[in-house]
Amino acid sequence: MRLAVQMKNIAASVLRDLDEKHILAFAAGLSYYFVLSVFPLLIFVSAVVAYLPVSSLFNQIVGVLATVVPPDSMAMVKKILAHVLLSRHGGLLTFGILFTIWSASSGFAAMIEALNVTYNVPETRRIWTTRALAVGLAFLVGTYSSSLSQC
Repeated sequence: MRLAVQMKNIAASVLRDLDEKHILAFAAGLSYYFVLSVFPLLIFVSAVVAYLPVSSLFNQIVGVLATVVPPDSMAMVKKILAHVLLSRHGGLLTFGILFTIWSASSGFAAMIEALNVTYNVPETRRIWTTRALAVGLAFLVGTYSSSLSQC
């Protein structure tokens, strides 16, 4: 009986925090930023692949993407990647890397803000300090996750 009351209190507290701290809105924002960062990353990767002499690399990348991208969207992704590969445009390489860094760091900046709101911590850092921290986190997580995939 006592456990049931505790569980009820915990559930009520979680639901109250979901509403008061706008947790679902932060979750939606985070997913938006991280999905947004995938497309410039694809442009960057396909621009780099265009300059590499490996012939089956494009097909391997598309195969990996096909496991996570819905089939209806995969046709559009293949078309865009093929267009980028055929153009060999250096500007796409620069755009891809800069926009990937910006959008991934925006996701981390949003995560920093969400954690500040969740734990009632006032933001005392300047905006450029927070952005630099977010860029560093994006590189750190990207490097760490790519090293894990190598194992």
